[in-house]
Amino acid sequence: LEGLSIQAMGVGVTIEPQVRGVRLRDLDIVGGTVGLVIGDEDCLDESCVDPVDIELADSYISANVSGGMRAVGQDIRVLRNQWLGNGHNGESLPQIRMRCLGVACSDILIQGNVFDATAGPGGTRCSDDEIRVEGLATAVRILENQISEDPARVESSCGGIVFARAPGAVQTLFEDVVIGRNAIESVGGEGIALSSCHDCFVENNTISINRNGYSIGINAPVRRGFASHAFLERLNVRNNSIYLGPNILFTSIAIK
Repeated sequence: LEGLSIQAMGVGVTIEPQVRGVRLRDLDIVGGTVGLVIGDEDCLDESCVDPVDIELADSYISANVSGGMRAVGQDIRVLRNQWLGNGHNGESLPQIRMRCLGVACSDILIQGNVFDATAGPGGTRCSDDEIRVEGLATAVRILENQISEDPARVESSCGGIVFARAPGAVQTLFEDVVIGRNAIESVGGEGIALSSCHDCFVENNTISINRNGYSIGINAPVRRGFASHAFLERLNVRNNSIYLGPNILFTSIAIK
């Protein structure tokens, strides 16, 4: 699927469970509810058959009110896209959300994208994470993305790259994760955050936050939530550059 301009009242593009081998390129998806939905994030048992081998590249996704992409599956690649003003605005609506609560998402690559939640029409405010992964995931690479917000339109809940606990007592475990060479500027509470992670690397990222209030450059709690949420193990944080402005409360790196 290539070269389409989509202005939808609902979801721009939907890829159903069990679908394999889809390439989406040079799309313009504007003004719907969600730009792209891959799989069914509400299927919570092991009988779910997620999509496999899906690629979105070189596309423009903007002003979709409930987020840019919702995805579950295996071998998903998100490459060189622009994500502008999708979701956020006071609700829990990241631009990209992978809520992997039934079967683990695996072999995920998010690379070379540009994110700005505050670039939407009508003064969109950044009030959630730009990239959020929840639940179960393995072999995830988030590389060379640019996240930059208008600091005048950023809430404390505005985050950069976040690996978050699943809701309630649903199992949470992330394995073999690399967050590298990303540039994150003017987010709110957390530049990079991850919990329940085993063998995870956070390296060669640049984070700059200059605001009044509570912020953490890299936040890595040992565990959040229930016994089904794994403890943090074998975390590697190295070669990152972090600037926090003079009015920031808290710290550059928190492992706690």
